[in-house]
Amino acid sequence: MIMNRKKLGLFFLLPLFILMSNQDVFGQNGKALFDKACIVCHTIGGGKTIGPDLIGVGAKRDKEWLMSFIKSSQSLIKSGDAEATAIFEEFMKIPMPDQNFTDAEISQILEYINSSEGVSAAKTQTPKIIGNPEIGRDLFIGEHAFENKGASCISCHAVNHEAAFYAGSFAKDLSESYNTLQKAGIESVLQYLSFPAMSDTYKDHPLTPNEIADLSAFLEDVSKENSSEQIAGFGSGFLLYGILAFILLLAIIEVFWRNKKPNSVKQHLL
Repeated sequence: MIMNRKKLGLFFLLPLFILMSNQDVFGQNGKALFDKACIVCHTIGGGKTIGPDLIGVGAKRDKEWLMSFIKSSQSLIKSGDAEATAIFEEFMKIPMPDQNFTDAEISQILEYINSSEGVSAAKTQTPKIIGNPEIGRDLFIGEHAFENKGASCISCHAVNHEAAFYAGSFAKDLSESYNTLQKAGIESVLQYLSFPAMSDTYKDHPLTPNEIADLSAFLEDVSKENSSEQIAGFGSGFLLYGILAFILLLAIIEVFWRNKKPNSVKQHLL
């Protein structure tokens, strides 16, 4: 009878142990999922980057809306949802990729975001570093090696810059990347290696904070130079077309005027 009571007591305590264990895994999974899929575009209390700061998001919007937005933000936007559209417009119309999460996994992520652990992690972020574009240029084209022996950016990427006269074509041209992502976005991508090819290339050769800042500064200069060239090109092209149009107009006037002007007396006598 005593053994039965002990077994009965353990039977009732077992669900409690399972619940306590699941709470630890619950929080851990939320952090792991956030670090894997969200951290490249979002912070929790660290300010805006590619996407909005998520601190307090659970209090700003209801869970059902968040579930829908995380699963497919574009579907929500196409449905005419005003809040989703406003976020899309505010963040330069960069679409948030659809996430193949279950409801349980999204709940874990939201639990982590709203926990003190998520906020405290954001507060420990390293301060911003001012990059040197010349060093970034040399790192990009491979003139200087990365500290952790990673491959140079030019192996896969091209930029419209005089120093990058040869470049790889395996990945996206980065000439306008800074205009789209801005400093926070560029640094976030380089730090967290959000794209599979980057992750495979640099997971054992991570970039240092200084290298990330230098590359970001270089890409900022590239974007500015390209924008200036486009404006200058437009101006010279506009002037050339204007001159051609003026010459054509003079030719048309001459033809019509010659046919319509009265003949002189001498010409009539002749």
